[in-house]
Amino acid sequence: MRLVKKPDGSKRTRVSVASGSVELESSGKKVLLSANTEGIADEGKTPVKRPSNLEVNEMVRLFSRNNKLAIQSKVNAGLPAIIDFKGGSSAAVWTIVPHDKLKETNAGQYLLKLKYPAFGAKIFTLEGTELPVNNQGRNIQIDFSGPDADPSQINQLVLYLPEIKGIFQSDEGNIVGFDRPAGLNPIVTLFQFRLPESANIEQIYPEPIETARKLNKLVITVATDSSMFEVCE
Repeated sequence: MRLVKKPDGSKRTRVSVASGSVELESSGKKVLLSANTEGIADEGKTPVKRPSNLEVNEMVRLFSRNNKLAIQSKVNAGLPAIIDFKGGSSAAVWTIVPHDKLKETNAGQYLLKLKYPAFGAKIFTLEGTELPVNNQGRNIQIDFSGPDADPSQINQLVLYLPEIKGIFQSDEGNIVGFDRPAGLNPIVTLFQFRLPESANIEQIYPEPIETARKLNKLVITVATDSSMFEVCE
């Protein structure tokens, strides 16, 4: 738990939960924090719960922004993704998985089938709870038997794949490209690319809506009219 003083003089309480659960109260409102989440309570305001995993946090932010852009543009919303360049044609990928991609196999057990072999995959709820998985190549068995993982209440999950080959097109001249065709139906999909900070960007279209440098990475977010490449069957 940390108590900090903000520049305007007000106080902020931040509580991170590693295991078990904690109830945080502020301004007469309460929020229950489960493992792998954190609560933020600004003085005099309702506490906010969010994932403590930074990447899950960013995926939830992109998912929310993607939906808002779709509503504003009166088009369908795609599934946003974080694409972290690993060299050559490979990338680590964070994306959103809709519940209808899951197939129930036993009580509390669901199967997610991938299009690519991806060992070391991880699955999180949008609240930041990491679900136990048994990852065997293209098949991920997900355990929903925990107290914070009621499958009937979960519409989307966050999927992390540590490496997928063939995401980028590369040649012998160290030039790497990424190209997605426009969707058949009106759609907006946010792609966030994480590239080496020294990367030389020759061309990018559409124009980025966000550009930043974080942890020695060049982070570029683009709103495209193409759908995310399918990582699930």
